[in-house]
Amino acid sequence: MNITLQAITPQNFRQCIDLRVADGQENFVAANLMSIAQAKIYPTANPLAVYHEDEMVGFVMYGFDTDEKKFYLVRLMIDAQHQRKGYGSTATLAVIEKMKQIKDCREIYLALSRDIFFKSARRKFAVADKN
Repeated sequence: MNITLQAITPQNFRQCIDLRVADGQENFVAANLMSIAQAKIYPTANPLAVYHEDEMVGFVMYGFDTDEKKFYLVRLMIDAQHQRKGYGSTATLAVIEKMKQIKDCREIYLALSRDIFFKSARRKFAVADKN
């Protein structure tokens, strides 16, 4: 699968902020516009567009938290039209590979939304209850 991570530029900015998650996922990840704005004021944040071949399919952002002294994968979103194709998993691996190139990055932490954490936990408990 040909997934690449590319810079957000004046040429692809509008397309990036127009990407949308599927219905019901809105509370799981911040809007791309908000993430790009945060990257402007937090210089250690790195926003990138996710491309499958020549088509933008998502957005990621990673960076270094200067307060916690930790590297984070902060955002990952795949547009609703492109979900369930393996792009999210492949993009995650691409970000990890990119972060492994950072000299001081020995661990990568994930920033999870409270909503997705609890939804995931409920799903795990429901599976455990069935066993």
